[in-house]
Amino acid sequence: KVEAYYLSKGNLIPNGSNKLALAHLKTFISLFDGSYGNKNLSLKAYLDALNAKNANQLLSDAILSQFNIAQTAINNISTNFETSAVSNDGKLNKAYEELQKAVIFLKTDMPSILGVQITYSDADGD
Repeated sequence: KVEAYYLSKGNLIPNGSNKLALAHLKTFISLFDGSYGNKNLSLKAYLDALNAKNANQLLSDAILSQFNIAQTAINNISTNFETSAVSNDGKLNKAYEELQKAVIFLKTDMPSILGVQITYSDADGD
């Protein structure tokens, strides 16, 4: 029930699930803040241009801060995700909770500010 289970199994890539999670998060951060290419065409730049706020700070800064907190939580898991899940040391749950806080920003706050309406419906024709 962990990402990249077989990558970590048998030490093919030690802590492979951790590394993959961090790589995924870093890639998403670079997509969000534009560090992959043009920072002026990023979601962060768009939110900043709209002066989108969360409490007393820019929404983009709150999102990036939450990403950094999640990244730290993942880095604090010293064993692979499977071992952490089995030992129930709480670090994997902490990382998951911090990532979910970022999801709230991305699925609730950001679409609302950007005027994007998200509809969830089953449109498979039945």
